Order: sequence, then structure tokens, then C-alpha cells
Amino acid sequence: MIPTGMTLMTCGFCIFLLIIFDYCHSLQSKAINNTTDSERPYKGRLIGKLKQIKKGELPNQAPAFRISGTLYAVDEQLLYIHDFVYDAGIPGMFLWAISYEERTRKENTYIIPFTKDCTGPTCTAIPAVWEENVLVALPRQITFDTITEFALATRKNDYATIKEKYASIPVPSGFKYPRPVIMPTRLGHSVISGGVSSRQIIVQDSRRIFIEQVTFDGSASDAFFWVDHGSLPTPAGFMVPPNNDETPPEPLPRLPKEPLTKYDALLDLRRAHRPGKTGNVHSLTVFDVKSVAIYDRTYGTVFGDAPLDGGVLRGKVPAAMDDLTVHRMSEKAASLLRDLHYEISIDNGIQSLALPRNGIPKPKIQLSASDPTSGEQLMSDDPKAGKEPLPRDNVLDDLSRNHIWNCEILDNLLEVQWKVQNGYITVTLSAPSSVLPNADSAYLAFGLSGSSKTVQMVGSDVTLGFVGPKGLQLRDFILGGKAVCNISDPSADAVCPRNLIGGKQISRLVGGGGNADGMFKFSYRRPLQTTDAFGKDIPLDVPVYVVWSIGPMNVATEMPDYHSVHATGNSLLHFGRSPENNCVVLKKRTDLVEDDILPPILANSTFVNLP
Repeated sequence: MIPTGMTLMTCGFCIFLLIIFDYCHSLQSKAINNTTDSERPYKGRLIGKLKQIKKGELPNQAPAFRISGTLYAVDEQLLYIHDFVYDAGIPGMFLWAISYEERTRKENTYIIPFTKDCTGPTCTAIPAVWEENVLVALPRQITFDTITEFALATRKNDYATIKEKYASIPVPSGFKYPRPVIMPTRLGHSVISGGVSSRQIIVQDSRRIFIEQVTFDGSASDAFFWVDHGSLPTPAGFMVPPNNDETPPEPLPRLPKEPLTKYDALLDLRRAHRPGKTGNVHSLTVFDVKSVAIYDRTYGTVFGDAPLDGGVLRGKVPAAMDDLTVHRMSEKAASLLRDLHYEISIDNGIQSLALPRNGIPKPKIQLSASDPTSGEQLMSDDPKAGKEPLPRDNVLDDLSRNHIWNCEILDNLLEVQWKVQNGYITVTLSAPSSVLPNADSAYLAFGLSGSSKTVQMVGSDVTLGFVGPKGLQLRDFILGGKAVCNISDPSADAVCPRNLIGGKQISRLVGGGGNADGMFKFSYRRPLQTTDAFGKDIPLDVPVYVVWSIGPMNVATEMPDYHSVHATGNSLLHFGRSPENNCVVLKKRTDLVEDDILPPILANSTFVNLP
């Protein structure tokens, strides 16, 4: 018989061991998931918590209202506010995005629609909200890359500027919104290949991995798509049914299943299945995964694998939308989710729809210049080039097909190349240097005609690139008349920069450019839809008349003096047409790349890959 004291000691020691075991298990769990309870489920990249600005009449008086919430960038357009509180103590409150332009020292403000999509006076104030999760979409004029601050504030009578802020959160410097990530490796690295190969492996969001153009000879009877916590596939890993097939999945057949076809695989990690275990389906995230493979579980044969360190992707990839708990959702956010193949229930529940039968939609890739984990990035070698990444949705796809860019020659002199993507148009202009009136101070302008029936300079909306002492620069101009703009008294009836008459500079210089090798050329990007009352929308459904001109630039005022060369014919361009290259005639003059894939300004660029 064991003495009572020893029994108590033994029990105490057992309890101590249990506590230690539980503590170690907790640490291990936190290390694996690298997140806290408040961060589950993954919501995107954290921006920060709203900080309430005290507004009491006396120094120690508490404010007569309450505002709180934590902001996340879900993807390039969606903003998620977790546990948002606004008690309506201050009426007429709006959610604002603020963008500060360092060059002009000007603060641009935009109302983020809380319910219905709106502009100016049509926007309605935020209602009282108590600890609700809210999903809203940014206005089309801005992205997370340009926003410097979010705020809760009232507005002035002009409907477009802030009257007083009541809460705000600055966006961290260098903030990059989550986007699909192209991994640097592909399937097919195993010695025993089984005919396994693939193109890009793209982490689409926190739950989904897209593998492009998978091949497999079907030589194994028990092979599956496989993910693992380790850098190599093991029997302790998980098989994942591709393209929402049944769980547990069937062994893989020959891929692609039909000759002369392509097979893309979308792996939803919520359907990860561990054979022979209770509770077979394990809801994983990409952050739990360190490898993806085609693996034979019976013989332990790795037919093709690729390391995938999901832990480094936290904050870099979008959240899986159907992981988010949403109580309120704006109309535009709901529309964007439907475009992403999600269904929204009456209580704002988000559910992924069945995949279309005509193939798996490939994720859209937004590449980042400063963040190499966002995949291949095309950057200019020109040291004078700006920091904005070249706007390429999918570099490898562009390199695998000819004639991605449209190209036309206007008046047998100006070469215009363009590409439309994601609501933006990228334009490259090229003209012989011999037509410039002065190689050190000249401009080239191009844009939409002031008339819908003919080429007309007056009333046109143009983007003007010019060279001067500061190098290549870009300005948006509205040609309201024939008079040169008076900077001290700008008028909409003269040739004035758009931002001087109340509009906004919407074109952005892309890559390098300037006057070199006998050509004056540059590229710029602008939204298809104008952001103010002065500009013109670029239609994609019908051809439109365009104007262009070349002339001397007044370096002191940064204003065009006159045009020495300009459009003479009735130039019509259909910006929404299928890609077509009609610039072969000028190939020897414009140093186009051999297969006309890229405009000349992009031809000498380099790729930056994940290490």
C-alpha cells in the first residue's frame, strides 16, 4: 500500500507533467500557425487599428462618440474592417481614403462607399454599427499602393473634401497589398519523374494553389496531389483532390486526360485528406504547407515535387474570401466577389461556386517591384526610370504568345502601341528624333480627340511626355482652347495641365524612355475611366478619333509652346480590339524585338525571380 503523502506527490507530479505537455503543445501550435486567435481566420495584410481622435470640449473630457476597428487589405481592391464600431454619436460620418502626393504636397481624398456605389453628393453617411465585420471596396481611382491614410471624418459642402477627422490609421510606408504569388519552382524535380512536369505554381490565396499545365504518365496506381508540413512529401502528408473533385480523391490518371489538351489543377487545401486517420478531412492553409507533389502513398514514390514555403507568404497573398465572416458588405465588394466566382447569401455568407466546365480560371497576377516574393517582375534597366513596376499581368504568358500588344502607325510617323488590362491602358509612343524641333526640350502628346466625329485638338484629353533638364516627365493636359495656359490664372478654356484646373493627374510614367538611338519614346499607364469632369473615358466597344502632336517645350514654365508636327489624317483607333500588330513596316526603324512581343521600351528589361 502506497502512503498517502507519496500518492499526493505522485498525483502532483502527474499534473505538473500534464501542464508542461500542454504548454509545449501550445507553443508548438503557435509556432506552426504563427498567428494569434484574433488573427484567425487569415484576413489579409494588417494595416492597423483605427485610432480615435479625442474631441472633448475640455482637456480631460471624454469624447461623445466611439469609433474602433482593425483594418486589413484583403486583396488589391477589398478592405476588411474587423469588429467595426461607430455609435453614430457624430452624424454625417464617412469612411475616407487619403492619398498624399509628395511632389505637389497635395492631399487627395476619396469617400469609400459603405453600402451603395456612389460619387459626391449621392454618398450616404455611415449608419450606427456595433462590433460588425465590414467588407468594402476601394473607389476605382485608387489602390492600396497610393493610399497613405484611412479616416472616419465628416465632409465639407463640396462633398469631396474632409471637414473634420474623428478617427484615423496611417498606412505603413511601403505597404504592399496581398496578391497571388508565383513560386520559383515547378513540379518535376524528382529523379523518378513519371513524366511529371508543370508550368507555374501560383499561390492564389490563403487556401488555394494553382498548378498550370500538369503532366503525368499515369504509371502509378496510387498517386495523388500531395501537400506536406515538411519540405519533402512523406506518408504523414495530405492528399488533395484537384478542381474540387470528390473527397477522398481517386488516384490520378494520366494527365492531361486527352491528347493535345492542357490540364490545370486547383488545389483547395480545405479539402486536404489524411488517409487512415479519424476526421480525415483537414482544413489547411498555405501557411501550413512546405511542399507540393505528385506522390504514391503505397510505395512512397515521389514522382514530382516542388518546395513551397508557405510560412513566408503570410500577409503577401489574398485571404480566401469564403473564410471571412462578414456582417455588412458594400454593393461594389459584392460585385467583385461574384467576379471572383463566389456566391453571396442573404446574410452575407460567402461561398465558392463550383468550377466552370470550360476550364479552371487562372489567377490574375499583380507583380510588385519591391517585393520579389510576388513572382517574376519586369523592370527597366534605365537608371532614370521611375519606381513603378511595369504593368504586366502575366510575364510568362506574354512571352509565350506573339502580338500581345496592339500596334498602329499614325500619319506614317507616330508609332502607337497599347495593351488593356484590369481597367487600365498602357501606351507606348515612338517617333523619330529627327522630327523633334529641339532634342533637349521637346514634347510628344497623344490622346482622345475633342470631337467624336473627327480629329479635333480643341476639347481633347491628352497625355504629354517631354524631355527637359529633369529628364523625361509626364503631364495630363486638357486642350480647352488654343491659348497657352497662364500658370498664375489657369483656365479650362486654354491648354492647361489637368491638375491646375481642378482635375487630377491620372497618367503614370512606366519604365524608362526618352530620346535615344534615333527615337523619342516613352510608356505610360492611365485608367480607362476618367476620374474627373474634365477628362474623357476610353471606350473599348467602338473606335474613337485620336490626336497627337510634337513641338518645342518651354522648359521654364513646363508648358508646350506650339506644335511643329501634328495629326493630319482622321486617325481612328479601336482600343478594345483583339491584339493586332500593324507596325511591321517600321520594324527596322523602331528596334522592336524580334517577335513583336514587347514594345521597344520594354525590350531591354530583366526578370527578377524569387531566390
